[in-house]
Parts: sequence; structure tokens; C-alpha cells
Amino acid sequence: MTHLLFVLVIIGIAPLSRSLSSKQREMNMDVSQENENRSVLGRNGQEYKTLQPQLLSPKVISPTDKPLYNVSFPTATTRQDENERESTPSLGPESTYKHLNLSSENITNCFLQNGHLHFAAREGQLTLRVSTLPPSVVARELTCDVTVTVPFVDHVFSMRTGLFERLPPLSQFQFTVFDHGTNPPSKLFDRSEVIPVAYDAESVTNKVTFQYKLTDKLRDPVHMQVTFVAVPSSEEPHLEVIQTTPTAGYIQTPGFDGTSRHPRRLDSWARVDVPEGHAVMLSFQHLDIKKYFVRMPYRCKTVQIYQISNMTKRQTWDYCFLNKFPPTVLTAQTVEVYAFFDSVYVAETGFRLTFSFHNYSEVPQKIPNGPWNCSVPYWADFRQHFPCNLIWDCEGGEDEVDCPYTTRTCGPGYVTAGGHCYVMAISSADAFISRPDASKECQLRGLKLVSLNTPAEWDDVMGLLETHHIVAPIGELIHVGLTTANPSVPIM
Repeated sequence: MTHLLFVLVIIGIAPLSRSLSSKQREMNMDVSQENENRSVLGRNGQEYKTLQPQLLSPKVISPTDKPLYNVSFPTATTRQDENERESTPSLGPESTYKHLNLSSENITNCFLQNGHLHFAAREGQLTLRVSTLPPSVVARELTCDVTVTVPFVDHVFSMRTGLFERLPPLSQFQFTVFDHGTNPPSKLFDRSEVIPVAYDAESVTNKVTFQYKLTDKLRDPVHMQVTFVAVPSSEEPHLEVIQTTPTAGYIQTPGFDGTSRHPRRLDSWARVDVPEGHAVMLSFQHLDIKKYFVRMPYRCKTVQIYQISNMTKRQTWDYCFLNKFPPTVLTAQTVEVYAFFDSVYVAETGFRLTFSFHNYSEVPQKIPNGPWNCSVPYWADFRQHFPCNLIWDCEGGEDEVDCPYTTRTCGPGYVTAGGHCYVMAISSADAFISRPDASKECQLRGLKLVSLNTPAEWDDVMGLLETHHIVAPIGELIHVGLTTANPSVPIM
């Protein structure tokens, strides 16, 4: 699959410390070297080293004497045939660069030779300068389309936007990027739809069009750079399948460490074959992906899980539509995971999906409409699916016994902080819960609702909530009850 990566930078923003392509190369070199030693136990107990993610993009095609970038500047009134323009670009007398072909004649015509607009280009960068325009110059709306094509189908285009405070208002200047991966081309970026913060995106194909639109209201100067980077698809990030024991492992986003941001673009599959006579248990140890809809019709950033049995493939879960994926046991021959992101808006850290194989005679069992039965001899074989999270996932609280906040003084299921014993109760209510209702729920458990009367008590409880994994998933609520310090004052 071919896609493009491009960067939009407003003049005055500090340059990146190193190129995006270098970062991707370094990251993927580390990933590829590490993947050489990764394998998963396959069918009939054999060890397979072919369970690494299957890339959907073609193999690398080594460039010959063709230019790496081909940039076309069609005029505002006349457009040449696209195929002809790409195969035989028009070259101006002083506009040929090492890897970039330009047509100064078309650039001039694009802006109607008004003398106030200047377009320059060099390898991987387009610069637009618009001086202050008197009312007599701009009599109507001007539109300029700049199409950038990477000739090799196995290359990536990358873009990043900077802050927009230095650009004129939308009523004066508009900027849109179209990706040619669909027919008609889909909108990859639109200045009018993006909040003024850093924005990362990548195209699906090797061809994008940058559209600059100057309205008849333009009175302010414009100075903007668009920087694009082409990267071989062999260096694209892909899902990692890592074996930790002969019967367990995990699938994760590239270079996952729980703190670093996941790659801005990921379009990858991972496959794990389940040994014969075994079931597979799956659970997310970490899932930090925001489901913003991307600039592509009907697609969102998502993670999907599929199970395959008897040549039949069925989707088990799609993060685009479902928030939660609790620990799950599947009796499938193969499990496949698909991840698709094409942008990063915030510091999202990706995911890690743990898997383990279990003989049919030792499959973990869940009590109907209740927790899991962990009082079994093989509890240690699926212990990794239940991290310390202040919640009893096991009927007997076995999953919380060995947690750092659990002591013998308070007992299983309770946590110790500041000399007190606490238990975190998950209410079945999906909406607001009042303090009286919360108090009744505690009384049903033989407990009292906590009142944090001192700064020390507050710090102790807040420290518990900051424990790893204690983060409310999307769609869930954490309630904080407030009351007056003086019991005689009515509660508002």
C-alpha cells in the first residue's frame, strides 16, 4: 500500500532536531533486528518464526535514474493530462533541482503574474510567500493546485502542521490537502477543520495535491512552508509479535514502552496460530488510542481482533465501535489483529495485547455474570491477564493479593494508605451517582463511605488512583463526592 507523508511548517517555528525519515529508519532498524529473534509456538507444538506481522505493502523497488519527487503546477485555467504531466514534466530554465522538477512558467500562470505572490521549491519543500495585497490586485478568488507525486509506488509521504497564528484568517486564505487514494480524492487535511495545534498525518497513496485558495478579501501577508518526506515502505512501522514463554506472548504497537508516543501512521496486521488442542486467552495490558475520525471516509483509528476457525474468519472486536475488551477466551485456530492509525493528535502511547495458550482441560473459566474462577491449580498460567488495578477480577480476590498496595493487615481486596484500609467499589450505574447512593452501596458491603478530612488522607488516596493501570477507560466515569465541612450546613 502506497502512502505519502508531508509536513506543513509556519515560518518562525523551531526546526526539528532531525528529519522524520531518519527517525523512522532508526526506529524500524531496531524493530527489524529485534523481530529476528521473535517467534510464537505454532500448531503441533512447533516453533514458528513466521508469525511476525504481515505487511500489506509491496516490496521495495530500488530507484533508478528517475527523480524521487515530481511536482506539477497546473494553471488555474488550463490543466494538462495528468499522465502526460507526470511522465514529461515541464522544466523551467532555472527550476531543476536534484530530486525535484518544477515549471516556473506554470507557477507564474498559477498566480496570474500579479507580482505580489512568490512560489519557490527545493527538494522536499514548497514555500509560499504572499506580500500585502492592495485591493486593486485581488479582484477575485485565486486557486492554485500543486500536485506532488512520488514515482515509486512503495514510498511514503509524511506531513506535519505547525501553529496557525501566523496565517491570515480563513476568510482570506484557505489551505487543503487531497489524497488521491480514493475516487474522487479524499480530503486529508483542511485548515478550516483542524484546531490550531501540531497535526500529524500521512496519505494512503504516493500522490497528494496541495490546494491554496486566496480569496478576494486577502489583505494580510502569507508566509508558509510545506515540507514533505518520502520514506520506503520497507521502513514503515508494523505491529510486533513477541514471545515471552513457549505458551505466551503479546502483540504491541512498534517500540511500545508505555510512555512513548505510537507511530503517526500504522496500517498493519499481526497473526498468531494457536497450538492444536488449545484455546487462547487475550487481554489488553495497555490501550491508549484516541478514536478520532480521520480525513478518510468511514474510517477511524482502530484496533480489530479476528478469530479464524475451519477457514472461516470472524471479527471478535473493533475498538472503533466498542470501548472495552475484557479478558476473553477464544477457541480458534488463528488470531489476527489489525491496527490502523493515520494521525496522532495527542501523546497516545499505543497498546499491548497479551495472549496465552491453554490446554482444553485447563481453560480459564468465568463465573456466569460474575468474576473469574482463579481458585484452580493452573491460576499461574493466566495470572498475567489480571494486572493490579484495585478491582477484584477473581472471585476470591487472588488477582489483588500480591499487589504492592495490599497488606496482610487489611486482607485481600483492600488497599493500605496512610494507616487506613480502602476498597474501590465499581458501581453498576453508568450515570451520576449521588453521595447518599454511594453511602448505601458501601453499607451493603459492611463499609463506610470515605471522607478525606486531611491533606495527608487526600494524598494517600490520590496516590492509589495514580497507580499504574488505574485510568478510567473511555466511556467510564470516576466519581468524586464533595460535602460541606460543617455537618449542620445543608448539602447543596
